[in-house]
Amino acid sequence: MDADHAPAGQNLHYGQNHDGGQSARRLAAVLLAAGVVVSFAAPLHPEGANANDHAAAFAEYARSNLWIVVHLRQFAGMAALIAGLLVLGSVAGGRPVRSCWPARLGNWAAAAALALYGALQAVDGVALKHSVDAWAAAQGAEKAVRFAAAEDMRWLEWRSSWSGRSGSWQARCADPRPGA
Repeated sequence: MDADHAPAGQNLHYGQNHDGGQSARRLAAVLLAAGVVVSFAAPLHPEGANANDHAAAFAEYARSNLWIVVHLRQFAGMAALIAGLLVLGSVAGGRPVRSCWPARLGNWAAAAALALYGALQAVDGVALKHSVDAWAAAQGAEKAVRFAAAEDMRWLEWRSSWSGRSGSWQARCADPRPGA
């Protein structure tokens, strides 16, 4: 097919779609909507126990069969949202991202935010779940060691997050261990 017989809006010489950015805006809208739907469609985080009562909260987390799935879906929702913002940023103002330094800075910030969110979900959704499962299955003296390891994961999760699910930021960052 030559350039004279190309479908409307297609330029075969450059391989670019010249629809005024409509397809990119449509893609951004789909990604943004999908991110919201996936985030809200994720099964709810179990919150029956007070998060500061570690023994009760860990027992609740250990009983959850969906713990890792919840966190993976939360991450997938955030990834779709950020992808939608990146696509939308690439067509905003009709200028290519290469020539617009604020858009490039926004892209880097979005990528960094997604990486940090991924780390948080990995600690909370995977590492903490495996730690509380090991604690729940432990017997005797090993149970105390496993509980301490699960608490370490909990504190790492809290310190890697600026907003938590319970209590104030200062209360979460205060080390509750005696003498610490």
